[in-house]
Amino acid sequence: MSVVEDYIRGTDLLVRGSYIEAERVLAPIARGGGLVGRFGRYYLGRCLRAQGVAAAAAGAPAEAAAAVRRAAELLGGRADLAGYLAALYARHVDSAHERAADEEEQARLRAIAQGRQGRAMEALSTLRTALCAHPQSAPLHLAAGMVLAAQDRFDEAAGQFQLATQCDCACAEAYRRLGHCRAAEGRFDEALGLIRRALSIDPGDLTLIRETLTAARAAGAAVVLPAEVGAPREEDLRRLAALVLGETDFVQALLALPAAAADGEIFGVLALVMDLVLAHHDDYADMHYRAALVQRRLGRREAALAHAERAVALNDGYVQARFLAGSLLVDCDPRAAAEHLRRAVSAGGDWADVHATLGAAYQRLGQSQDARREMARSLQINSNYTPAAEAMARPAGDRNGGR
Repeated sequence: MSVVEDYIRGTDLLVRGSYIEAERVLAPIARGGGLVGRFGRYYLGRCLRAQGVAAAAAGAPAEAAAAVRRAAELLGGRADLAGYLAALYARHVDSAHERAADEEEQARLRAIAQGRQGRAMEALSTLRTALCAHPQSAPLHLAAGMVLAAQDRFDEAAGQFQLATQCDCACAEAYRRLGHCRAAEGRFDEALGLIRRALSIDPGDLTLIRETLTAARAAGAAVVLPAEVGAPREEDLRRLAALVLGETDFVQALLALPAAAADGEIFGVLALVMDLVLAHHDDYADMHYRAALVQRRLGRREAALAHAERAVALNDGYVQARFLAGSLLVDCDPRAAAEHLRRAVSAGGDWADVHATLGAAYQRLGQSQDARREMARSLQINSNYTPAAEAMARPAGDRNGGR
């Protein structure tokens, strides 16, 4: 089988829960390069994570830890797709710059820098001053706890981490760090409960899975790991949105992936990214066109059409968007489809596929001569264009859509 065929088969096996067989098929792909190799590596990591979850459920913690460790070696820190892609492609995108003018964030970053330089007292002073102005800031309490924990002041650190969880009950890192404090104090049952709470908030974090297994072993307890990797994190979607804005070819590259059982996950994440981009750049015709292609890949015709029509509303001569809109409308509204396709041709889209699709719209409207003319033009441009050749070879009744 080819690499592409193996990728399709391997992801199908993964989706169906055949993890051992999926691992066997995906392992050679993961060693390769290119986009298929990177996604093969991702889905191999997901296979290994799933095997770790199954091993933990079967009461085999050592086997579970080994599988999760191998997954982390492939994926880094995260097993969710948005996190993997952000780490792989968007490393240069620093979301902190968006908040550079934020006094609270500046104080946190300054304190982190001071702590790394060994100036712990200055870091704590910086954070205490900032907390006077922002007492409900979970990031500031979290940073203060980390500085204190680095000095082995675990009781004080735990107090800061608890305040962070009170400010933001979805702050997985605060629960994780609080669990570390409890483990350092020998309170292993409590540590396990806190780290499991963190994992329930962020099941895509492979480090949390490994720490959960470690804490369970220390507490002498069995543990059930979450089977799913959870929803994408907002911070990863933001990083990917910034990437898409700067490198539009990224979307086209993903669209070139072979259709597979993983499409729902891949393009579901990409659709969220495009929504985030367009929330701030609704006047970008190119982004609407790319969003339309993503939605079409997901089988969401109405959403794809809405984006394609928004693209042509912003740019009347956008040939590709006109063609896409026409293609989406051929079966349900051939008259509107024909209008889009005629305007695509007028705008410079004298292409075989545009003429053939326009011919199909005319067929559905019962306009036989117009349909034959467009199919003939399609074959004149590309004599090997199969849809037009097949349409011309069909009997007249069939070419008219059975009318």
